[in-house]
Amino acid sequence: MKEAVIVSGARTAVGRAPRGTLRTTYPDDMVGAAAPEVPPDRTSGLTLDTCYRHPKVFTGVHCTRCGRPICPDCMLPAPVGYQCPNCVADARKVGPRRRVKIVLGRPGRVTTILLAVNIGMFVLELGLGAAGGLYTGGSSEKLAQLGALVPCAVAQHHQYWRLLTVMFLHASLLHIFFNMYALYLFGYLIEN
Repeated sequence: MKEAVIVSGARTAVGRAPRGTLRTTYPDDMVGAAAPEVPPDRTSGLTLDTCYRHPKVFTGVHCTRCGRPICPDCMLPAPVGYQCPNCVADARKVGPRRRVKIVLGRPGRVTTILLAVNIGMFVLELGLGAAGGLYTGGSSEKLAQLGALVPCAVAQHHQYWRLLTVMFLHASLLHIFFNMYALYLFGYLIEN
């Protein structure tokens, strides 16, 4: 067995291969001779085939779509593996896939009403001392008086209205900021 290096479809002398080239081992009778019609048989390891576009170049890489053997000159990177030029050309004929654009516009009527009610309720909480600063909440007793979710009150005293009023109560500035930002973003998408 002799070792040869494939560089752009041509064999070079045995020795150190230039960077980015494919080093392949050939049987003695194949080096320097024209490429055979049938690729060499191997009992184990990589099976070498000739490139379907360059019959004198041996390769072990196949197109991920059609399975044709392709040499380094024919390899076109794909999301998974490599594809041959024919498969890439066929894919271009079909056209690119349409991507759905999400365009954020003006919030709808319901989203605007919910934003106004939430912000108004937060201002009321600030006035009553139920809401706190940037990170911390205010008085939990005052939040409970305004309708915060207290599981015992719902279960034992049947105050089911707390399941709805809790949506409009916020304990801190960060809490209301992130909730209103999410409502602004997703409210528009849900309404349309």
